[in-house]
Amino acid sequence: MKKMNTLSRMASWLFSVPVEQAVGSRSPGLEVRIEQGRYVMDAKSVNYSFGQLHRVFRKAFREAGVRERNPGSMLVLGLGAGSIPHIAYHELGLSGSMTGVEADPEVLRLGRTYFGLDAYERLRVEECDAIEFLLRDGNRYDLIAVDLFIDAEVPAVFRERDFFRILHGRLADRGLLLYNVMPAGPGEGDKLSGHLAAIFGNSAETHSGPNIVFHAERKEKQP
Repeated sequence: MKKMNTLSRMASWLFSVPVEQAVGSRSPGLEVRIEQGRYVMDAKSVNYSFGQLHRVFRKAFREAGVRERNPGSMLVLGLGAGSIPHIAYHELGLSGSMTGVEADPEVLRLGRTYFGLDAYERLRVEECDAIEFLLRDGNRYDLIAVDLFIDAEVPAVFRERDFFRILHGRLADRGLLLYNVMPAGPGEGDKLSGHLAAIFGNSAETHSGPNIVFHAERKEKQP
């Protein structure tokens, strides 16, 4: 992990300090900056790691009772630079194993360079597409967190009912799904909520700014 310049750290409490720009294979316009004494990574118009996105999942983990659940196995689809591992291990003190899936190698490079992505002993990183991973992976997980954005949009394939069926099948009994989205309009949130209700039979929501994180728990039998 690259050490932060002391002067830049101090200046970042007054203004955002640019560090590096990069172009990803899936995420054009990546940028690492220092804000309020810490690195953050942004895409063209939204935060990818350790800014607003970090606050979104911190709140969702709290409202979903993730610390109390203490999941033994976790899957993150859309690992980014590692906000979710940081929350799980450093903030909540969880001890379970985690698999992080990220399709963009440039995002992973930045995560390793500036955010210590390689420092988590219980994190296994898979560089591949999320659906490709789900179709070849036979494991079930106590927690699946989904953060599959390209800039400010979740691709359509990750908003279809069939995708939620696949996620349901990869959860252990009583396993928890956390699914982050920025609805493009009022109808989209209702549509996603409907998918979850149809597949899981239950749904709750965490709201944080423009983001909604849907919660759903796997029941014994899929509808």
